[in-house]
Amino acid sequence: MAVQQNTDHLQTTHIGSLPRPHNLLDLLKAKYAGQPYDERQLNSMLMQAVADCVRKQVECGIEIVTDGEYSKPGFFTYIRERFDGFESRPSQKLTIFQKEVSAFPEYYAQYFKEAMMGGAILPIVPVVCTGPVKYKGEAKLKIDIDNVKAAAKAAGLNKEYRAIVAAGILLQVDDPFLPDIFVEPGLDEKQMRGAPRSTSRRRTPR
Repeated sequence: MAVQQNTDHLQTTHIGSLPRPHNLLDLLKAKYAGQPYDERQLNSMLMQAVADCVRKQVECGIEIVTDGEYSKPGFFTYIRERFDGFESRPSQKLTIFQKEVSAFPEYYAQYFKEAMMGGAILPIVPVVCTGPVKYKGEAKLKIDIDNVKAAAKAAGLNKEYRAIVAAGILLQVDDPFLPDIFVEPGLDEKQMRGAPRSTSRRRTPR
């Protein structure tokens, strides 16, 4: 696998969800709340939002852009939508990074209310692995790839990305909750060393 080199400067990138346009948020909220919405309008709006998102990244000097995770409403919903073998447990209490929460209760009370939970498109419901894991998100993945490729082309990144792909593929694997397993009270030492997390995601090349 070829590795992209920072020969004359450090190339810039980022990870994570970016703020979505309000009109896109409204349609996503309607979709996941079970309310009527236009699927074609949502897909068209998503394509345009990703194009705008990529263009703004390029204008800011970001060289390895992302789609801002615009099509993904959250970690747990992403897992349920794109994988078989997982079930939601609405009645199960969600407990995350408990030692940190206990150490900084005032900060996390505000964080959960206004940021992590308050900014969510839909309520965060724990997800449990109950059977064989199988990927089923091919159609949604294709939309994600098509949108970001079209946006990159429109932003003038097409030639550069073709050169990167010709040289090899960059694959980024990240799990924001991964460090949490090292201080998870409910896991023993063996589990903390090798337990897979249901929130892990393998991202497509950018």
